[in-house]
Amino acid sequence: METPEAFTLEIKASDLPESFLSRFSRRPAADTPFEITIEPIMSEAERLAALCHDLQEGLDASAAGRVIDGEEVFARMRAKFSVV
Repeated sequence: METPEAFTLEIKASDLPESFLSRFSRRPAADTPFEITIEPIMSEAERLAALCHDLQEGLDASAAGRVIDGEEVFARMRAKFSVV
């Protein structure tokens, strides 16, 4: 069975369910923005298996020559994000 992907969304406090709002010591203003990430719960064994899978994919890509030089990666990032 495939694990559902995680996603993050932005939501205003006024749109949060009461079960979330009740956990605050002080209720946030209605227009307070929040970021919520939804992801499936995984056991430690599942996390380790997923990490091993991802690492193996990277090793396989590297062995096949599907790599980019680190300096080129950082140059692309500086250009994309206008970092000094």
